[in-house]
Amino acid sequence: MTSQDNAEELFPRDFLEAEAGADRTAARTPEPWHKPRKHWIRKEQWGKLVGRLLDELVFDGRPFRYLTLPGRYLLDVRHLHHMCAQKEVTLRFLGFDSSRKNDPELDISMDEVWRLPSIRKDSVLLADRMETLSNPASLGYEHASQFRGFDAANLDLCDSVASREAGASDTALEAIKTLVQLQAEMRTEPWLLFITTRADRGSVKRSVMARLFDVVRGNLERNDAFRNKAGEAAMFEPAAIEAELRSERRLLDDQFLRAFGIGFAKWLLKLSMQAWKLKLEINACYRVVDSSLAPGMLSLAFRFERLPVHIADPVGLVPQRKASSVRPVPSEDDLAVRFLDRFTKLVDVDKLLISNARLREQMICENAELMSLARFDHDAIVEWGRANCWQPR
Repeated sequence: MTSQDNAEELFPRDFLEAEAGADRTAARTPEPWHKPRKHWIRKEQWGKLVGRLLDELVFDGRPFRYLTLPGRYLLDVRHLHHMCAQKEVTLRFLGFDSSRKNDPELDISMDEVWRLPSIRKDSVLLADRMETLSNPASLGYEHASQFRGFDAANLDLCDSVASREAGASDTALEAIKTLVQLQAEMRTEPWLLFITTRADRGSVKRSVMARLFDVVRGNLERNDAFRNKAGEAAMFEPAAIEAELRSERRLLDDQFLRAFGIGFAKWLLKLSMQAWKLKLEINACYRVVDSSLAPGMLSLAFRFERLPVHIADPVGLVPQRKASSVRPVPSEDDLAVRFLDRFTKLVDVDKLLISNARLREQMICENAELMSLARFDHDAIVEWGRANCWQPR
């Protein structure tokens, strides 16, 4: 199938011809997730870590392979396209958006992105939920398998990764497990996983919270370094975690968010440690509701590095030689302490921008520049951004 065939499969010819003459500068109404703080996430978390990976990997003509939940204007794809173009690397993406069947704006955006010079024309945007990735018979699983591994996966969720009961099938958690397994089967190079999830009490199912908090409790009980660091940072104490497991609210909202994040990171570590060494990278939080005192959304970044495989000769035909010196893999308890340390440095993006006028204005203007590529009025978005930065009560 040629590139033009792909284009006509995604967008019928009459649609492409009509949109070629359409007014693409008409005013658009921004949504809460278009606020300047989101551009900080795109640039200082996703973009910065992808930039490091672009410098590290050897592509030899292959594209940067990206899994995403891009939203109707594909702003993350547009941003990463610019970065890939600067490195002279093409970008191929697999996107999931179940609203695509009924959203002409999304089709227009996909057409615009498809025409960008460094976007691979075999990129795909499926009109389906990301959760279908966990089903081997689904179209999403089939496409993910065809990508032969992703350099970065960006699961930018609107709700919580824990919005379904523990043990349920076809959930975001099961899709993450499937992704980690697919990556282990198809990839040896390092890769990145970004998870944006609500982590406030009202968004997290208790059955999931209980299992994740039980993991945290286990670290507090057996790991002195973990317990001491948690106490020093005023994150949470064993008694507070125990109370939460008894349905007694003892954690402050900010402490709940951090405990949930650490529990999730430990779950991902336990899930991955047979194949991957896991590192928690730049992490941030912000408020879903502007009137909230505490943040309710977590934006987490993980780096996966392949663990070495030791090949032994059980028959004894070859001598046993001393293994070459390699850095030992940190234990689960050591990594738990490192994760906890990362959460003491969690960036509250709302507070960061309100405290730094120069950085705030930079994010406002850069965000408007990016959104203008998606047919938003640049000056209107600048003014909207200035009026919609979080203000402390």
